[in-house]
Amino acid sequence: MDIREIPTTQLRGSTIGFFAPMNGGKTEGMIQELKRAAYYNLHPFAYNHQRNTREVDTIVIDGKESYPATSVKDIPHLQQDLEQKIKHLRIQYHTSEIEKISALTPSKTHPPAGIKNLNEIVVGIDEINLFCLTETETKDTIQFMDWCREQNMVLFIAGLLYDFRHRPFGSVHALLPYVDIKEEKKPACMAIRADGEKCVDTAKHTQRVWSTEFAKELGLDFLIDSNNFNYVNKHKEKNLNQYIAAPYFDQTVRIEAERDKKIDYLPVCTACARLPYRSETFTVYNQIIQHLSPSLTDNRLTQHILAFLAEEKWVTREKKKPLATTFYHNSLGSFSPKK
Repeated sequence: MDIREIPTTQLRGSTIGFFAPMNGGKTEGMIQELKRAAYYNLHPFAYNHQRNTREVDTIVIDGKESYPATSVKDIPHLQQDLEQKIKHLRIQYHTSEIEKISALTPSKTHPPAGIKNLNEIVVGIDEINLFCLTETETKDTIQFMDWCREQNMVLFIAGLLYDFRHRPFGSVHALLPYVDIKEEKKPACMAIRADGEKCVDTAKHTQRVWSTEFAKELGLDFLIDSNNFNYVNKHKEKNLNQYIAAPYFDQTVRIEAERDKKIDYLPVCTACARLPYRSETFTVYNQIIQHLSPSLTDNRLTQHILAFLAEEKWVTREKKKPLATTFYHNSLGSFSPKK
């Protein structure tokens, strides 16, 4: 189904999701729909998360085109802001109606500037995965989706289903049963193959790459020689011998580093995707599960993996000894760490 063939007015009460790897066209698809909504005399409002520090009160496409948005810290604040915007539009509507009656101006000549019904509202949320990092945040997001449906609004969401490790991004998968239309973008792989040619296969994954300077900054310059990753960026420029594939034990969210050009993302196919040190990460993790002292041949690598496992709450530190975190089945159908 091509969403562009459906009038926006026929999407009332629906949630439409745009999903793709990073730089795969999901945000662009959502923004196109928000722009299209205006042609149907609907009122679109866009939001993103304050965690996305590279884009404040705006959504930027390909580093060039921007679309006005409101940055919020969570879904409750998003809904509060939206309700204030709706209230303002209703005041505009009633003021316009009073002015028309006073001037005896026909309604068709000067349509009201505000809204009368909530089904004239369209909402777009970018980076929806950043709203679903915890169980509570995900529940709030689902409740908001239900509220939009009850109010007969149109809701567009765009984001990642998987992180750069090919693992579910937070609990974003819990939203899928409540998404009425899924638009999965299929970008081309942007990796440069060993023969020097750009790959043209369909991308399914997000590849995170570090600049060599960033690896040195983190004290991981020993990773550089064996993990070089060449690719074509979103500006169609070749990056050769400047970046390396990010290790599996890198932290999940690194927005500041992306903003500062220390890391980059690109869509890649399965054959080109690289996840260095995945086996080493699970070797250390399994050693902890078995109550063994975590150890690899390279102690520097062991320490960085231990830091990752603690940061991502795979392990806790008790009496300076790492212990595997106990996870429980939550109401979303996924798992949460035991508090």
